[in-house]
Amino acid sequence: MCKLTPLQNKKEAGWFLRFASVSTIALYVLTFLPRAAAQREVERAAFNSCQRVALAPMSRRTDSVVWLQGAEKFFILDTWSNKSLVFDLNGLAFGSLPDHLERLMASLSVLRVRSSKGSYLFQFQDNFFMQFDLDYRLVRSVRLTSDSSRSDGREFVDNVYQWELSASGEEILAYADVSAGKTRSGEPDLYPAIVRIPLGKPSEFEVVLTLKDTDRRTRSLYRVLHYFSYLGDVPLYLRFDEVLDESWVQLLENGQWKSFSLKTRLGPAPVLRTDVRSREDFALLSEEMAASTMVVGVYGSQGRVFLLHRRGVEWFVSALDPSSGRLGTPMRVPSASPHLWASPHPDRWAFLELGTMDVSGVQPAMSVLLIKGERFAGSTGGGLCTE
Repeated sequence: MCKLTPLQNKKEAGWFLRFASVSTIALYVLTFLPRAAAQREVERAAFNSCQRVALAPMSRRTDSVVWLQGAEKFFILDTWSNKSLVFDLNGLAFGSLPDHLERLMASLSVLRVRSSKGSYLFQFQDNFFMQFDLDYRLVRSVRLTSDSSRSDGREFVDNVYQWELSASGEEILAYADVSAGKTRSGEPDLYPAIVRIPLGKPSEFEVVLTLKDTDRRTRSLYRVLHYFSYLGDVPLYLRFDEVLDESWVQLLENGQWKSFSLKTRLGPAPVLRTDVRSREDFALLSEEMAASTMVVGVYGSQGRVFLLHRRGVEWFVSALDPSSGRLGTPMRVPSASPHLWASPHPDRWAFLELGTMDVSGVQPAMSVLLIKGERFAGSTGGGLCTE
């Protein structure tokens, strides 16, 4: 047998180490670098799908972003100043809506605005609505409140709080007070309800759900949160049972309301103490919600129902498939804002990032987080702006 000398052993070991090092580097170059590059590309694409734009000037009180045609611009309605602020996707201000709309908003005290595929619907004081087409020409005006001297005994809608417009622009789903006349003392005999109101024939409204006197926290939430939406022209809303601590998505299907329970998937209904009776109570409710775990919005888009929910200042979106009832894994929204409002569009979503509300009702809109619609196509969880 031939034995290697110590010097030969060293040479043999050196050759082996050099070969092993070259092989390891080659393996890394061929295997891991492409993976890392692909991962960086995915992360870059995810990052480029999201952008946060600061709003200057800031709105002092608003509840939505309204997309203009093509989703290349949006406007925010500042109901504190009764003015609109139009921005591009970089957050650059483009002035306001046309002068005739600005004059209307200033003179009639605008409350909120929603958009459909072909129109914008503005709500003013005293339940007065005006609908405009995409070129801002008047389509119709509707006053929902009946004449106070009405005595025919038929019910009518007396106060409208939160509402959403159908895709066709022909009806709204709203939380409102309904009156069947007057009490013995002469005051309106009101009860709170969710109603469907056809804008062409508002007197032919339909009561979807009547709330009980014991539904106090539900009534408070219905007044301030986006719990009413449409999937195209199909109405949907979030329903609560305060005794069972249960919540459902209710969706109209073939003339019947279909229920999707959320308790086992997103937790029980929120337990909030604040009963909204005055302006100061809105600030207390805002503060309480900022520390809660709860659903804060329901939206219909691209054939699915989306739930915006929070765990303190952690934000998530979960997609519900109405055909199967399957609720996807929560997708994280990269925001730590005290409050969020979402405005979905097929091309991109806008998340309006709001500060806390003070006792005067001011709640500044600080920025808008824009996320491309393609990021919502899956339901496998993770971050909407990261992989």
